[in-house]
Amino acid sequence: MGGLAPIFRTAVYGTTLVVQRRFDARVTPSVIDDHGVTGVSLVPTMLERLLSAEWSPPAHLDTVLLGGAPAREELLDSAAEAGVPVSPTYGTTETASQIATATPEQARDHPGTVGQPLFGTTVRVVDDGTPVQRGATGELVVDGPTVSPGYLDEDATDEAVGEDGLHTGDLGYRDADGRLWVVGRVDDMIVTGGENVAPASVESTLREHPDIEDAAVVGLPDPEWGEAVASLVVGDVIPTTVETFCRARLADHEVPKTIAVAESLPRTESDTVDREAVRSMLETERR
Repeated sequence: MGGLAPIFRTAVYGTTLVVQRRFDARVTPSVIDDHGVTGVSLVPTMLERLLSAEWSPPAHLDTVLLGGAPAREELLDSAAEAGVPVSPTYGTTETASQIATATPEQARDHPGTVGQPLFGTTVRVVDDGTPVQRGATGELVVDGPTVSPGYLDEDATDEAVGEDGLHTGDLGYRDADGRLWVVGRVDDMIVTGGENVAPASVESTLREHPDIEDAAVVGLPDPEWGEAVASLVVGDVIPTTVETFCRARLADHEVPKTIAVAESLPRTESDTVDREAVRSMLETERR
């Protein structure tokens, strides 16, 4: 859907669409320059590679939609320093791509937010179907003209689509000013000893470590606790120091019981973390 959306936008607005067969951090900047591109859609890894190649955006580029995966605060800071007009965005296939998008100013002043829902799009935050108060985390339910009426599978439609809209399976909250924050997936939530642990929250803490470049957190089956928190980190660290770092910043039930270090996180073709691959690597480490 992320690839199809620009085609429809181009038809609606009467603009030119420039398509590359594949992304290349050495070639893409010249394409942007040569065609006078004013807007581009990237995933975080693409932007990281462009910045690593010391890319400076041209004056005519006024919008960089950044989606497909969460954008780390360090990446947004680097983009701001390089003058890249980043607009973090959140969307799903079922909602014809975008649900909410932050302006570059919002991204700079409130790192982590995906901004306000688009015009005509309604986002509700619910807990077991009941709306929650501002600031409370729950499942994001989206309604509006861009939302698909359902799936080919009627059972899947009945499970995900209700009178209040599409139940996305994403966890998030709205702050006091209505900005939307996405913190993870409902099915990613770890329940350990009766306590809920949001992987995104633990990952955020791990990334605060000066020697950790990236992190992924999953739950592993545990005979005593039901699930145990486990993390795969990228960086020049050893597990014992990571555990000590976490104990000083997290509740006991949030501290990873299994910690492994890797050269990189396994990712899907859409640049999201491959959590099943992470879980498999951590299971091997635990043995």
